[in-house]
Amino acid sequence: MFKIFNTNKRKFSTVTLVALLLQILYPTTAMALTGGPSQPEFESFEPAGATEMVNLATGDFVYNIPLMDVDGYPLNIAYHGGVSMDQESSWTGLGWNLNVGSIGRGLRGIPDDFNGGGNDRIIETIKLKDNKTWGIGVGGGVEVVGFDILSLGLTAGIGVGYNNYKGLDLSLDFGVTGGVTASGMAGGASGGGSANAGLGLKISNQSGADFSMCAGLGIQGGVSAGAFGVGGSIGVNRSAVVNSRQGLVSDVISGSAGVGVSVYGVGIGKTTER
Repeated sequence: MFKIFNTNKRKFSTVTLVALLLQILYPTTAMALTGGPSQPEFESFEPAGATEMVNLATGDFVYNIPLMDVDGYPLNIAYHGGVSMDQESSWTGLGWNLNVGSIGRGLRGIPDDFNGGGNDRIIETIKLKDNKTWGIGVGGGVEVVGFDILSLGLTAGIGVGYNNYKGLDLSLDFGVTGGVTASGMAGGASGGGSANAGLGLKISNQSGADFSMCAGLGIQGGVSAGAFGVGGSIGVNRSAVVNSRQGLVSDVISGSAGVGVSVYGVGIGKTTER
């Protein structure tokens, strides 16, 4: 019998020692079941203009005595019946409350009396990591039709990239380009024109699908007499990109004009682009 008692005693002592060590090394927080005690002055507040002598909800007696008026602010003392066993008395007595009022201040952001040029200082620090992108791409093109007056080509490519904000990006590129060129010469005058167009499609898991279109026209001509020559060119081009998620991304119209003079094969020219 004593052996069994000693064995249980050792087990109880071991459990108690473990619990004590846990409370010392890793204490737990005791959470209250209620919000805690509150001041009775706030619980039994009664407005100065109250005229009801009985609480219509509970039947408790309510008595309000006006005391004085301080610059338009009334002071009153009030009594609330139905005192419970756990109710605390205020500084004017159990069930009584002197409503002297209070001044509260609520802040949203910086207070109105903040003195930025004085000792009051607010230091805001924003730390963002650099936006970096790593990637590699492979592409190529094939000329399907290649004549002096007509050309047609196909392009394709694939790319893999990684952005430290957006993650992995896989993209595919497809494109079709074509152009028509015509030129002629009569005596000392020469002229020609060209037209080109292209369509492209880029598919990316991050930015969606981009559909691009471009078209351009160009006219050039010149006159030569002996060792002297004068030439000029003018062109216009338009390109647009439409994204499947954002809609129209860009729409650009550009133009170019140039003029040149040559003497014995040495030319001087000026080209302007808009």
